[in-house]
Amino acid sequence: MIEENRKVPCACPAVSGCVNKLKVLNEETHYCRIETPISTGGARPMTREEFIAAMEAPETPAEILGAMAETFRERGKIYGDNWKRIGGVLHALAGGKPVTISTPEEWLRWSLYVLQVTKLTRLATTSLEHIDSTHDLAVYSAMLEAVQKEQQNG
Repeated sequence: MIEENRKVPCACPAVSGCVNKLKVLNEETHYCRIETPISTGGARPMTREEFIAAMEAPETPAEILGAMAETFRERGKIYGDNWKRIGGVLHALAGGKPVTISTPEEWLRWSLYVLQVTKLTRLATTSLEHIDSTHDLAVYSAMLEAVQKEQQNG
């Protein structure tokens, strides 16, 4: 369900009406009632087509599973079977030796490391052209550094 009344600046000029065809909440700064999901860039108004698609979003378990299968197929077009490679890449990076993870802090650092490796291999799969993977890699790196510093400083 789309959350209403989010205050997200709209790119369309209030004088000509909202491109989303929604009620304008604030005439001065012109806020729309909805925004795109973070996964699509977020913090920008939905186009009319995106709004209609969101309103037609799957709601039953069968519809949701169908949408998930479609997402899997679409990602497969971009990344191929990258998900199958992660275990081998992590094993190689560990030098073929067992990794011991005991504490919640170690699990947190490890999980961020795995996310970095996943994004790095996705980036490699796209001939280093998928900008979103580059951004995600940087975000996970920043998160890991913040965790490292927090854990070092107690």
